Amino acid sequence: MTPGHQRLIPIHAYRDLEAIHDFLVDAFGFEPGGVERDADGDPVHAEVKVPDGSVVWLHRHAPNHGMAAPEQGSAVNAGVVLVVDDV
Repeated sequence: MTPGHQRLIPIHAYRDLEAIHDFLVDAFGFEPGGVERDADGDPVHAEVKVPDGSVVWLHRHAPNHGMAAPEQGSAVNAGVVLVVDDV
């Protein structure tokens, strides 16, 4: 692993990635990390950086991947990615 890389990355699922990305930037002053799109132009991933330099991943609403938007009730809408040197 490259020194300085974040080992633990929070991830949250939302229906409207552009809206939550912009909200977090505007409301909390997070640094925009961009919005990635699929071949159809639909947002599939976004990122913001918090003031300490760590990154938060924003994932598209994808119940088939176990990630659903918060309004889905009991569905999982957050998680953590752990980066390891070697599996």
